[in-house]
Amino acid sequence: MKSLIKPLVIAVASTSFTFSFDTTALDANDFLNPPSESKPRLWWHWMAGNVTSDGIAKDLAWMKQAGVGGLQNFDAELYAPQIIDKRVNYMSPEWQSLFSQAVNTATEYGIEYGIAASP
Repeated sequence: MKSLIKPLVIAVASTSFTFSFDTTALDANDFLNPPSESKPRLWWHWMAGNVTSDGIAKDLAWMKQAGVGGLQNFDAELYAPQIIDKRVNYMSPEWQSLFSQAVNTATEYGIEYGIAASP
């Protein structure tokens, strides 16, 4: 084993690595206003039917203001306590209306919208 270490160290040490970057393509504006595909994505959980139209509007307005590029929406139960007056059942007409509102608002804000198909 020791006989292999010395030649390996010499081989690695004698190898040169060269990296080049095209800095002419970089612009400060790219960092201040990144393209949508470079913005962060997040998970957005609708917990146990605790979803309201007002909450959706406020969440998405915050995401737009924060510079979020996209989201993955999860409808999750997980025994979450009820924190609104009336829970919204998954895939009920009310849920579908709220979901449509969320997708339309996200689209208006330029936020990519994905959904997990496992409530």
